[in-house]
Amino acid sequence: MLPTITIDNSTCLGPLDCGQCLQICPMTVFIAGPTKKWKFRETDRKDYEVYARYYDQCVTCFKCVEVCPEECIAVTLENQGGGTEEDKED
Repeated sequence: MLPTITIDNSTCLGPLDCGQCLQICPMTVFIAGPTKKWKFRETDRKDYEVYARYYDQCVTCFKCVEVCPEECIAVTLENQGGGTEEDKED
């Protein structure tokens, strides 16, 4: 059962200003990359986003959800019955 990892990049501080999810993930699920590429120009800091690229390696430890200061990461698991169960910290 593969998890679905959703990142709300509108509230995320970005990988260069925060990056806590990148550092704490034991399986290196997350990557950081630019949203725009400029020819002969440096990419601005705000144009970088965090992506859950290797979600198939996720061990569902939920450390990324716990450490995110803006609570913009959601990890959902699909039940065997076909429904979804979302993990939310109380």
